[in-house]
Amino acid sequence: ENVSKEKHNNRVCLSCGKKYDVGNEYHFRYKLDKLKYSDVSDKYLNKMIEYISGTSRDDIEKETHIERYKNLAILRFDANIAGLFMASNISITDAFERSVRIDEALKKAYHRFLDILRDISQDYFDRIVLGTIYMGGDDGFILAPSNISIPLALFMMNEFYLEMGGKLTLSCGIAVAKPLHPLVPLYDAAGFILDSVVKDNTRGIAYQECASKIVSEPSSNFRGALGFYTADGGFMSSENLKTVLAELYREGIS
Repeated sequence: ENVSKEKHNNRVCLSCGKKYDVGNEYHFRYKLDKLKYSDVSDKYLNKMIEYISGTSRDDIEKETHIERYKNLAILRFDANIAGLFMASNISITDAFERSVRIDEALKKAYHRFLDILRDISQDYFDRIVLGTIYMGGDDGFILAPSNISIPLALFMMNEFYLEMGGKLTLSCGIAVAKPLHPLVPLYDAAGFILDSVVKDNTRGIAYQECASKIVSEPSSNFRGALGFYTADGGFMSSENLKTVLAELYREGIS
């Protein structure tokens, strides 16, 4: 029985192979068609993560040897105290409107950033579009070049706050590594930064701000929180981050 298949000269199980094919055909190739990339080669398609991180299309197509890849960032977003905001509704209609409003606010922030980015660099616009895995409700997940990840996060947090009329804020966790770093541990690391570092350390502030804004005028004291960490040549995982952060806290290093 065939229980494995060849991918990038490596043997992978059929389940992983199917996921790989779905990612290629229904995510990257679909988006490349929408971006009007004609005659996309399998060689280029197989280097999408490297391209998103910053490698040029020419270097990929010509198979240029890259001595030092640029860093890839994984961004994970989540609204602060969205449950409290939703729980204060006065009717089913109000609850539905709030849910739609949160979703629309996040997507408007994202698209406004893309509109600005398109005028600055079509190349980086393409990278962000290709690296957007999901964006909806009160959370999102994006692969992006590391040098644009913090401006992207700050812009979206501020725009989300404004779009929500100052009633709700957004947090973001960013994990950065080389594009050849396994993506699942990197995704988990970004989630750890978001949940266990950013949101845990700002939950009191976010709660007080959100609670006061729901019943009073918005303020500009707190517009969201951002945390990030870079694995420079090492391996990043939730467990590694716990050890590293414990050492940073112990040494008093910001």
